[in-house]
Amino acid sequence: MKFGVDNMKYVYPIMIMLSIISNIIIVILLSKKFKYTKEEIVSMLLVDIVGIVMIGLIYTKVLYGYFGFSSLGGVLGGLLFLYIYSLMVKKDYKYMLILFMPSIPLMYAIGKIGCFVAGCCYGIPYDGMFHIVYESSNLVISGMKLFPIQIVETIVFLFIFIYVISKYIKNKMNIKLVMIEIIICGIAKLLLDFFRYDHVSKLFTSNQIMCLILAIISSIYLIRTRRKVKE
Repeated sequence: MKFGVDNMKYVYPIMIMLSIISNIIIVILLSKKFKYTKEEIVSMLLVDIVGIVMIGLIYTKVLYGYFGFSSLGGVLGGLLFLYIYSLMVKKDYKYMLILFMPSIPLMYAIGKIGCFVAGCCYGIPYDGMFHIVYESSNLVISGMKLFPIQIVETIVFLFIFIYVISKYIKNKMNIKLVMIEIIICGIAKLLLDFFRYDHVSKLFTSNQIMCLILAIISSIYLIRTRRKVKE
């Protein structure tokens, strides 16, 4: 598949905005199951969005040396700012996680569509079925056959979102499921990053290391929780 991106770069910021809007909509819909006031929901959403945008930009600048937006950085930023907010208002962070986590796979999936259109976060060289070629882009070598990793990521994380939201609808969304979601997302991201061009000549990327750390922390939490229950 040949793809030109010079006239479609504007789609990237639109998809980032759509991912944030999807987060707002889902949080508002799911908030009905929580005892938060409308003012508290608005405050948490504002804090979350500021964290997503700010850390998403800083993460890319610090790790890669250029100005851009990192989806992983955005996720970490949103969760970090919500944690700080929970300390300030003395609210249980656990319930904020339960409310805000379900939308994260969908946000990531939508963001990856923007990456695909813009030509960033592209895949490893690959000339097999469904390979893509960017004919004109400042981000990737024109004419190179690449693995469509952005589209694969979109599909995988859409399925993760469907799984998580189905659990939520069945009233099975709790901190245990949040930890399971983090593990699934972390492992999925870690494995999929092997098919990104950034991984070429590297054993592990910074994103993979971060995902591995999050998956390990969540696994330890689940193990310790089960031990306490048995005791």
